[in-house]
Amino acid sequence: MPGNRVNVYAFTRSFAAAGALILVHVISLLIFAGPPASAHGVGHLLGRDIGIAVIAALVIGFVARRSRTAWGWGRYVLFVFLVALGVSVSLVLGQIGKTQ
Repeated sequence: MPGNRVNVYAFTRSFAAAGALILVHVISLLIFAGPPASAHGVGHLLGRDIGIAVIAALVIGFVARRSRTAWGWGRYVLFVFLVALGVSVSLVLGQIGKTQ
């Protein structure tokens, strides 16, 4: 029945997992690559990461909301990561061959 949803907080959990993904990515870049050279670089990094994370969170939120089985936090984190990775790879592949 449509009124009895198993994953009531699907979007909350998927956006929380996406936020954690952004945080881990930014912290790991700061640790391994050092501080960015310019404010433009920071804006580009955050804009790209937030856009990818929002797309992944929306996709996983819709999938989890429609699912008939209950999802644990691990499933949200895993699938948000996988969707974000897929979106990132498709964006990189779209840039191949483009001239600036």
